[in-house]
Amino acid sequence: MPLFKAESGGDKAITAFWAWWASRRDAVAQAIADRSVGTMVAEIAQRVNAIDKGLAWELGPGRTSHHSFALSPEGDIGLRPTTERWLMAAPAADEVWEYYPARPGGKLHILQVGQWELDEDAFRVGVSADKSRRRLDVVPFHPGHSGLPREVRLQSMFLFLDHLLGEDDVERWIGKVDMAETEPPNAVSPSGLLHAVADLRALPSAESFGLLRGQDNRGRPVIVTANLALKRIDHLFHDRHCEVRFPLGPDWPPTADRLDTLNGREDDLLAKLADRAIYFGRVTMPGERTLHFVAEPGSDAPQAIEAWLRANADLHGSARWTTDAKWEFRRDLGG
Repeated sequence: MPLFKAESGGDKAITAFWAWWASRRDAVAQAIADRSVGTMVAEIAQRVNAIDKGLAWELGPGRTSHHSFALSPEGDIGLRPTTERWLMAAPAADEVWEYYPARPGGKLHILQVGQWELDEDAFRVGVSADKSRRRLDVVPFHPGHSGLPREVRLQSMFLFLDHLLGEDDVERWIGKVDMAETEPPNAVSPSGLLHAVADLRALPSAESFGLLRGQDNRGRPVIVTANLALKRIDHLFHDRHCEVRFPLGPDWPPTADRLDTLNGREDDLLAKLADRAIYFGRVTMPGERTLHFVAEPGSDAPQAIEAWLRANADLHGSARWTTDAKWEFRRDLGG
């Protein structure tokens, strides 16, 4: 079925959607059966638009039910919690309908992109695994891409990945996506890409801290220690970001005594926050060290951090909380 752009609302709009759906689900199923679903596009889109205009929606065959209804955040990870709340409010799947908060994967298509048709099974993919980040950098190639406009090739590549893996697993396992003019050496079939993802999925789920060195925009040294395997898609409701800052003084590198004191105290803070917030990592640079955490809105992590700062007042630390639905703080931290 085609994918339709939606136009914003929130939880009230989600409740209104499911109230409307209860009265119209049978009509939508009948419209699919008699191929008149096009007459219902505007009505469905209005209800989805009220939730958030950045969403898209899709009707299709179900895996265990006759039909499926999927919302799509259209690659905007900041909208994925909204579609999850939509799913949490959904009725139980039944013989006729099942529901998805993102495009499900598992089935390739004959793509119709404008006037062009492409068999997704003909894609071949160059794959490079980054095991520290638990991601695959991919270079999809299709023999039918020759002569097609760039935007058509790009659209088909991302639709192929969505259809094969599903939107959530594209977000979870796919890193950089490049376009190929010729088939990459050692390219794999779609099933080969699925095997590569399965290999990553089988890796231990433990944290994967990496050490990154660079410079800030003033040319000063920056050292980042970060959990590179931490993924936004796996912590959908952790949209509160906290920076805990400590002054280091003018010396660079900082004195061993100062670092030893900080490191020991940080371990104590991390232990206190173990069930309250997720630790992403820290940034050390001349004059300052900053720890980064994310937490759910209802967490008591802010109170725990403030209590810890009062108990460790000699460190002169401070905390700042912001809402960061897309975890944009990671952009400057090698994430």
